[in-house]
Amino acid sequence: MTVSLAIDEVPWARLRTSTGTGGDLPGLLTTAADPGADVPAAQHALDLIESRAGHCGMISEAGAHLPRVLALIARRPEPAVRDRAVDLLETIAFASPASAAEAGDRYELPFVLRRELVACLPDLRAVDTPDARRLVGLIASGQLPGGVVAEPWRDRAGPFLGHHAHRLFPVTVGGRALIVATSYNAPGGIGCWDAATGEQVGRLLDGVAKHVYVDDGDLVVAGVDPTGRAMRRRLPSGRPTAPLGRPHRRFALRRPKPPQAESMTSYREDGGPLILVTGDRDGVVQRWDAATGLPVGEPVRLGDRVSVLWPYELDGAVHLAAGGWGGGVWRWRPGPGQRPLPVAGKHHQLVLHGAAYTVDGRTVLATGATDNAAYRWDAETGEQLGDMWLMPELVGGICPYPVGGRLLVAVGGGFQIQRFDAVTGERFGDLLHGHQEAIVDTCYAEVDGRPMLFSCDNFSVWRWDAVTGQPLPPTHP
Repeated sequence: MTVSLAIDEVPWARLRTSTGTGGDLPGLLTTAADPGADVPAAQHALDLIESRAGHCGMISEAGAHLPRVLALIARRPEPAVRDRAVDLLETIAFASPASAAEAGDRYELPFVLRRELVACLPDLRAVDTPDARRLVGLIASGQLPGGVVAEPWRDRAGPFLGHHAHRLFPVTVGGRALIVATSYNAPGGIGCWDAATGEQVGRLLDGVAKHVYVDDGDLVVAGVDPTGRAMRRRLPSGRPTAPLGRPHRRFALRRPKPPQAESMTSYREDGGPLILVTGDRDGVVQRWDAATGLPVGEPVRLGDRVSVLWPYELDGAVHLAAGGWGGGVWRWRPGPGQRPLPVAGKHHQLVLHGAAYTVDGRTVLATGATDNAAYRWDAETGEQLGDMWLMPELVGGICPYPVGGRLLVAVGGGFQIQRFDAVTGERFGDLLHGHQEAIVDTCYAEVDGRPMLFSCDNFSVWRWDAVTGQPLPPTHP
């Protein structure tokens, strides 16, 4: 790719009209990409690109045409110019597809950006830096940019729900598949919808949902109220259920306050009562009788703020796993003498998601964190299994699910969902594209006999055919 050809294909007129940039910008960038040009000229060109091609994580229509120019500038020998050009190229590659509204067609701008990023690969591969190599890998694998929807699916690609969501909880009540979505402490942030039709079930609730379960045929949403205290409400009525807390002593001056819960889960063992489990910011994990709200047994104390909890079975017995804000992962058998054991490793940052599945007779714990990595751990020994799955951005959900005779693991990250073979760890099928914002959670549900994946970003919930990966349009107006 020559400098002149790359420069000529940039829509400079639109860039200058929309940003007020004047002068001979094409000539300036042509000079900047010339290895013989002086450094100030290159820095000036990069200043213009940084200030005019996009802002606040968005990208202008003209900015989508700049990757090849930046890749050429990145080939210059000066480290300061090279590294800055790579940084700007990464900023453009990670830009939100939601900015496609400027182009009229929300799917056209990501398509153009994808084409330009692929075209810049030959020059970018010649840039021998860790950041450039990482960017090459993300572009070559199709993980960048986001929002690129295949032409045959554009007529059906779109949000299933318009609810602001940060977490999704699939649940089946009376044979009906439901999806509970929650945002972070926004008014009316908790809602429930029919997973087949998109019809809302019950009213919106305030607070943040941390877990959902079925009790005596009713859907119960467990979480925290707007003050941060634990709460439980039944849907669709919204009626509260027994609060969690220690019993009130007859002559005590104050009633015990409900616990603060950073994370929640539940389990039932050997036909016994349903047990709700909470983890708090002090690292305390406590079990509660779901019927009475009273504590069960002694608490477990972890060495970190508890960000996620989930149950799993090992040797026919229920175990618990937890992830912390500092990246640690623990597992233990709840009950007398319970002793949390860390896995043989850890994430570098906050653990966001956890799941468990069994493959080839081995129970596996899967975790994802804000360090963009998903790990698999042997639930019995704590050893890491296979290589980590690296996402372009923080991990947005982990969910195992069956397809035919094999088990897959869907992992959200960036603007796509990736699917992996649970046995080999290899990526399975195509990336699931469509989200216009970064995915923050992913879950699986069987809806009317059809396996589906659901995913959410900060503004919407999407759903997909879990076998083919095709986006499924909403069916409820």
